[in-house]
Parts: sequence; structure tokens; C-alpha cells
Amino acid sequence: MKGKGQRAEGKGAERGFAAVLLFLGKIVVRSSAWIVNREARARWREEWLAEIDAAPASFATLRRALGAPRDALSARAARTGDGSRAAFRSDIVHAWRLLVRRPAHTGAIVACLAIGLVASTGTFSVMNSFLYGDLAGIRQRSMLARIYLSYDSAVSMESIGGGRRVAAEPLSLNDFEIMRRLAPDSALATIAAEGQLKMTAAGRRKPVSLTGAFASGDLFQTLRTEPAAGRLFMVDDERPEAAPVAVVTEHFWRTQLEGRADAIGATILLAGQPFTVIGVTPPRFHGMQPVDIGEGDGAGTQVWVPLKYAAGWPGRPTLDEPWLSTVGRLADGRTRAEAEPQLAVTAARVGAANPTRRAHATPVVRAHGFGPNDTSFEVFLVILAVLSLPLTVLAIGCANVANLQLARAAERARELAVRLSLGGTRWQLIRLLTLETLASAGAAVGLSLAALVAIMRYVQPWFPTDLAIDWRVMLFATALAGGIALATGLAPAWLVLRRPAAGQLKQNAQGGGLGHSRLRSSLVVMQVALSLLLLSITGVFLRTVKHMEVTAPRALKEQMLATFNPAELRMPPSAAREFADRLAARAAADGRVTGVSLSA
Repeated sequence: MKGKGQRAEGKGAERGFAAVLLFLGKIVVRSSAWIVNREARARWREEWLAEIDAAPASFATLRRALGAPRDALSARAARTGDGSRAAFRSDIVHAWRLLVRRPAHTGAIVACLAIGLVASTGTFSVMNSFLYGDLAGIRQRSMLARIYLSYDSAVSMESIGGGRRVAAEPLSLNDFEIMRRLAPDSALATIAAEGQLKMTAAGRRKPVSLTGAFASGDLFQTLRTEPAAGRLFMVDDERPEAAPVAVVTEHFWRTQLEGRADAIGATILLAGQPFTVIGVTPPRFHGMQPVDIGEGDGAGTQVWVPLKYAAGWPGRPTLDEPWLSTVGRLADGRTRAEAEPQLAVTAARVGAANPTRRAHATPVVRAHGFGPNDTSFEVFLVILAVLSLPLTVLAIGCANVANLQLARAAERARELAVRLSLGGTRWQLIRLLTLETLASAGAAVGLSLAALVAIMRYVQPWFPTDLAIDWRVMLFATALAGGIALATGLAPAWLVLRRPAAGQLKQNAQGGGLGHSRLRSSLVVMQVALSLLLLSITGVFLRTVKHMEVTAPRALKEQMLATFNPAELRMPPSAAREFADRLAARAAADGRVTGVSLSA
């Protein structure tokens, strides 16, 4: 009795499982029926349901049902030709022929879209270059990690009656000396630092005040910077017995060393100390702190000396004052997420070495293009805000294209009605009209990218980053073009094709659409005129950018500023004040001077 009961339970389970498979097969068939043409859908569905009902209730039932989608596509293609590659290719060819036949219409669409695409894609490419693109003289920027420290400080001028938690700050000299001692299996291959400081420099011409920097020996190796002449720093240059050497920018080499070939090996004076020039950096390279947009090469760091000279340099920050920009290069196959917990070990050593100023120190690791306290959401909001204006321009162009396509579709209403009467489906005609817009959008993307490349080459000297069209920019432009084509192609096609074919033929025969045609023609003329106005404004803007330069008001042009650093000259405060008073008296005695003032 027990064996018969088990066999009965087994047969019941098999029947239940077979019923589930049959139910799934019927769902597949009923879902696939929506692909078949409406007039043949019911018969096709009944035939397939009868076929799987007659099949044995097993996995074979489900396998047979899975053939229904392909059969549905074949049934649709057999009746209308829709879905075949030949039909799709024919629609593409027909769309291109229609665009060529109406060059004015096509040109207006391409111009409207190209203007908006150049503005939006160009703005996006600039933002992309600042966040992820290579800087001049810095390669593989994505492998760089900026390193900051967050800690508890009991010494703070900003807090009253207690310490504070510092969110993220650069490293001090003492911090860097501890943090640079990486473990053998560290995710960072190298770690380097650079600290900027104002200094006076004298080459072959009169002394000038400029921005200099103290750099660790592996800074240029970490940034993957190649010299334009000579060589750059090495770790050996940081040794106490190493000779005093300096690296200068290409701008300093041209302006202060007269661009001479024998500048390598020449001696320059930095804060009165002699240094031998050993190398020249690539053009537009200014270390880890690039210049701002529109600033000249003379605004950034001009000269680097080894970090060992910072300890005795006049006017430099204290050993515990945060001022060193620190960067690390990730080892092959490692990520910033792996580097942060490993750096936590050395950060704990920083906190133990200075419990008053660096208690509970933890590392903060960011990509090279991000600040210490930047978040991905904040960066996204900034990008969205910057893109709002060019995307608005693009939206105006989309509205123009939609109206142009609506006017064109209305003109072709009789043609489309005849196609529907001859057996064509609305889906086929919507696909044809959308392909026309896609072809126009493709031409606009090509034109906009070509124009963008020319514009980038023209404005590149004003940008500290390397402007380029990478995969992110291409994906952004393609997504915009695809969205524009669907939005401006599907809507007009649906508005025209939603009416029955007989009604459209009757209205065209009676001439009922003439007024609407005139209105749409007026809209087309107005939209083309606005597009040309927008194009003119864009040209004026580009011309303004070309001639943009830093100019001072006339009142400031009539003023002269003279500066000196008493600390660099090793002058006590009393001597510095006496020197400043004598300088002011001599200036006031000049008949061309109308007024003199002193400020610190």
C-alpha cells in the first residue's frame, strides 16, 4: 500500500509540473500573437494553441512554444514584408533620397540641430576634459589619486574654546615625510608632493616675482611628465649632498632665459640662492595646479626646486602647516578604493606623531580632477547647471525641427494616405518618417563634431586641459541625436497618421489643408530666421572669445605696483619699514607720480 501511495504522489507531481509547463507555453504563444498582423492574429493564435495542446505534456511542450515568436515574425514578414532586412534597407535608401530632393528643408534641420549639438556637446567636452581629460604634460590622469588628511585638531584659530574636526586638507612637510613611506604591497606605485610659494627669480634678464614650487624627487615620474629639454627631477636630487638644481617651464625658458639652447646648465637666482637649470617642462605644463581658463602661461608655477630646500626657505610655511599638494599613482590593476585603507595605516602614524594637531588622522583619496570635499552628486549638479544654457539652445533647435517635420509631414499627407490605402501599416510609415529624422540627426552629428574639432583646435591655447573628443563625448552626442530624432520624428508622424486614410484623402481633395499649410510655411520661415539669428549670435560669441584677454580699467592702467618680500631679503621689520619709506619718498619725488601708498 505504501508503494502504491508513493507512485500516486509521483504521478500527481508529474501532472502538476506538466500543467505548469503547458501554462507557460500558452503565455508565450498569446504574447507572440501581438506581433502577427491584426487580420491573421486570431487564426494564428488558435492554430498554435491547438498544436501545443496536442503535444505531450513535458519539456517538449515548452520547447515547441518557444518557436512561436520566430513564427510570428515570419508570418508578419510574409504578409507585409515588414521586419525583413531588405525592407528596412529600402526605407533607409528612400529616406536619404527624400532628404536629397529637399535640400533646403534638410539643410534647415541639420543647421538647427548642429547649432544646438555644437553648444551642448562642446560644453560637455570641456567639463569632461576638466574631470577626466589629460592635462598638459600629465598622462594617464585616471591613474592618479589626490591625497588629503582629515583629522582632529586642538589648535585652531577658527574655533573658540576647543578643537575641531578638519574635513580634508593638504599635507604638511612632516605629514608627507611619514605618508610617503609606502608598504611594499601598496596600491600606490609612487607618492609625490608639490608646494607652491611666491619667490623672486633672476635669469638672463631683470629679477621677477613669480610662483615657484618645491617638488619631491618623484613628482615628474608620478605625473608621467616628459621633459622638453634636459631632464627632470629624480629621487637622487633630494639627497643632502646633491647639488642645487631647478626645473623651469617652457614659458620661463623663453622669457627669462631668452630661449637659448645653452640654458641647460645655466645658473639662476631664486630668492638670492643659485640653482642650476637641468630641464625644461613641456609647453602649458604648470605642475599639479593648472592655470585657469584664459590665464597666460606666466600665471602658473614657473620653476621647481627639490623639496629638501623648503625647510630653510624664507617665508615658507611651518613644518606642521598644511600646504603640500600630494598625489599618488596607482599600481597596475589597483584602484583608489584599495589605496584608501592602506593609506590609513600611515595616516595613523601621522596622528601618533602629532596628537595635538593631527589626532585621529584619516586619509581622503580623490580623483585628480576632484577637490578634497567634492562629492559625485555635487559634481553632477555643477555639470547640470553648466549644461542648462546649451541644452536650452538645443531645445529651441528641437522645437524648430519638430515644426519643420510637422510641416513636411502635412505636405505629404496625401502620399501617406495613399500608402495606407495600398496596404501599408502606420508602423511602416512612422518608421519611414523617423528614419528621415535619424538621417538628418546623423548628418547634424557629423557636422557638429567636425565643427567642434576645429573650434577645439582654435581655443586650445586658452585651456589648461587637453580638449579632445573621447568616448564619453561621442556617447553624449549620439544619445542626444537619438533622443532628438525620436522626439522630433515620432510626434509629427503620429499627429499626421492618427486620422483614417479616407478622411485624409477627402480633406486633401477638398483643399481643406491649405490654411494650415500656409501657417506651417510661415512658421518654417520664422524658425529658419531665428536659427540664422542664433547662428549669428554664436559667431559673435566665438569672435568675442577669440579676442578675450585680461584687460584692466584705465584707472588701473595708470597705476604701477612694486613689491618686495622682506623675508626673502632677510631684512628685519625695522629695516624693511625704513626701506619702504625711502622707496615711497623717491617715487613721490618723481614729477610724473600723482600719489604713493604703502600696503602689506
